[in-house]
Amino acid sequence: YDRLTTLYTMQRFLQRAQLIRMSYYHQNFAVAYTDFRNFKYINDAFGYSEGDQILCEFAGMLKSGVSGEDACAGRAGGDCFVTIYKAEDGEAAEEKIRQITDSFAEQIKQKYPGINLILDTGIYILRDKDEITGALDNANYARKMVKGSSLHGGILLFDDKMQEQLTWQAQVLNSLHTALQNKEFKVYFQPKVMLESGRIIGAEALIRWQRDGGEIIYPDQFIPFCEEHDIIGALDFFVLEETCRMLRSWMDEGREAVCVSVNLSRNDFLQKNLDKKLTDVVDKWQIPHRYIEFEVTESAFSRDVSQLHSILQRLLAAGFEISMDDFGSGYSSLNTLPDMPVSIIKLDKEFWRKDINSKRQVLLVKVVEMISMMGFRVICEGIELPEQAELCRTMGCGMAQGYLFGRPMPRDEFEKEIERNRG
Repeated sequence: YDRLTTLYTMQRFLQRAQLIRMSYYHQNFAVAYTDFRNFKYINDAFGYSEGDQILCEFAGMLKSGVSGEDACAGRAGGDCFVTIYKAEDGEAAEEKIRQITDSFAEQIKQKYPGINLILDTGIYILRDKDEITGALDNANYARKMVKGSSLHGGILLFDDKMQEQLTWQAQVLNSLHTALQNKEFKVYFQPKVMLESGRIIGAEALIRWQRDGGEIIYPDQFIPFCEEHDIIGALDFFVLEETCRMLRSWMDEGREAVCVSVNLSRNDFLQKNLDKKLTDVVDKWQIPHRYIEFEVTESAFSRDVSQLHSILQRLLAAGFEISMDDFGSGYSSLNTLPDMPVSIIKLDKEFWRKDINSKRQVLLVKVVEMISMMGFRVICEGIELPEQAELCRTMGCGMAQGYLFGRPMPRDEFEKEIERNRG
């Protein structure tokens, strides 16, 4: 049994669930995978002892809700819980879990008025030949779909569309290593401009996967798998190599070079001597460091802070530009901003996806002013409309990036774009 909640451990739950299925083979069963959204906030705000108490209370609710010889519950670890219980169909399966989670949320709301608990649950209806582990994987996939959506907590039933998506993802994953060997990955470049002049002063290097037959797969479709399966580092270094190759070609031809930014995954910072490895690639191509910028997403600063900071500080000292990407996307901590080892702040595109009313305009102006006063340069990304560009310019942001100035394009098109821009 799990020591904290006294529910089954995951290993024992799997054994017990299999026994239940064998004993009640003529019955229909569902498995559910539930967790708390942002449970770290509860621990931080109320303390770990209160957090543990809430987990125990939820475990108790599960015990009473799925009791009997034909049901059981277990703790998968942390704030994640699994259950198996009889359910005639998906609607009945959802209703069972909803009764438990709604009752629990109401109980916690009365006991802890300051806590706004959100529970996410994925459910899978077992079929005759399903293995319990695979069924739980499917339920967990549905749970992640809830967590990744705009739903304010909820329950989602695994369906045929999700199965098709999982099958497609498996095919993509199996093709990744071969794609690298076959050079199916291409680097595209999106211009960055000075707002006053419209002059292209740089670019962001972005990866695309062009499969046999010409199909283009975009990063959001394969990057998560690369991060999960330790392939992301190889892709990031590939982009850096191709960027250096282009810049070296320009210099050999006597063309004016621009600073190009290359994205680094937060997984990259787990590599030993990352800064040396990056520097070695750039130096191999004899590229002055000022022409390379490394972009790190704001979310990367929410973990492994000391190691990440030390690596970025060494890269800054070596003359590279460092930018924080997606600033304002949800992890911002203004009290730590002055100490960030970066030279450029990229305002997240979400700023422009909402109506720029007077209050939001005041916020944007003050954010840009504050960042600039700290000595950082500011670039607005995701600019698609002339009025957005004008707002950026008037509020003191000198640089911008977005579809208004150019979509990500292959190297040859980007080189032609620069020629036109400077002609």
